[in-house]
Amino acid sequence: MRESVITTTFPPRRLRRVIGIALVGCAFFVSLNGCARTDLIHKVSEAPKDYVGQLWSFGGHSDRVNCVKFSRDGKYLATASTDCTARIIELETGRQITFFSNHGNAGFKTRLFWFPLITPLFLVYRQWFPFVVAGTYHKFGVVHGGIYCVDIAPDNQTAASAGYDCIRIWNARNGIQIQEITYPNHLPSRVHSVEFSPNAARLLVATSMQMSVHEIASGRMIWCGGPDKGEINSAEFSQDGKSIHTRSSSGIVEAWNANTGEGTYHLEPASLSEVYHLSLSRNGERILAAGDHQISELFAFDCAPVRPSVAVTTIRHLPQYLVWLPNERFCLARTAYAIHLLSVESGNSIFNFKSGLMNPYCPIAVSQDSRFFAYSCDSNGQYGVRLYKLP
Repeated sequence: MRESVITTTFPPRRLRRVIGIALVGCAFFVSLNGCARTDLIHKVSEAPKDYVGQLWSFGGHSDRVNCVKFSRDGKYLATASTDCTARIIELETGRQITFFSNHGNAGFKTRLFWFPLITPLFLVYRQWFPFVVAGTYHKFGVVHGGIYCVDIAPDNQTAASAGYDCIRIWNARNGIQIQEITYPNHLPSRVHSVEFSPNAARLLVATSMQMSVHEIASGRMIWCGGPDKGEINSAEFSQDGKSIHTRSSSGIVEAWNANTGEGTYHLEPASLSEVYHLSLSRNGERILAAGDHQISELFAFDCAPVRPSVAVTTIRHLPQYLVWLPNERFCLARTAYAIHLLSVESGNSIFNFKSGLMNPYCPIAVSQDSRFFAYSCDSNGQYGVRLYKLP
């Protein structure tokens, strides 16, 4: 008896439909989660002991990175970008572990509209496709400003990001939003700082015109205020969390009571005719100031409640940005195409980190143990972050 064989054919039309749905699903997934790429040179734990230089570069953003911040324990790095995304990166390998993109409600709707239309680009321009999808809604001007600042709580469990619309607190492990805090009076043109207090109970937010302290548990604003003259460029808690130090665009350094918002001291560096950039040490006792002369000079002097002392160090560089290392023996000065490690005591250049085009608006982040620093870079239209090991 002859055995009959039953064959089942898969209709080509159904096959095309399944493939089309799969491609659209992939495009939708990438549009929501972005594309993270890491060029790894050395893992942090595997880098030679005497190695100095770049460890890895992260290229997951589709537009300029506005903020880079280390976690308190130095295990993670947080980034905030104009593409309306914030990311948390593992310092050891440069691998992205958390993606957050809830800022700007219009961004989500725009991505829903555009992702089916640009799906065919995946077949033609596979290399560019993720960046096209992730940046479509921003390029069409739907969301303004993106995310300005980001910070990770001391326990590494939550993170906060400040965007054009509001401040959002979210889970640092899975990117799920926990809380939303609105700005006190108006939507800011720029947010310069968002920072958790050392006990993670309060959140400091500093815009160009004012700063406010919020209770994280309830979202209640404790106080709101700001300097009488100049725009705020940066604000941060002191090490004990009792004071807040601010730096204004006019070169004025002020300290505020973190509980009441009352000003405790006001300092104007009269030794400089014009201040180009200031950097305040974490304990608020020392200041780095760059004067905008024909040849810009880097000064280091003690910070007193009334007047600063005479400058003790002069270093001839053209810095765009200055930052103290936590050990307060060295500082980093960024020029157009290099970052210089300088000794504050002697004024000598210890090491020069040559690099490509850097984002002049993004601060340099230094880890608490003074072993690493990170900054935003723009290389061939690809936006990301680079991590370097210090001597």
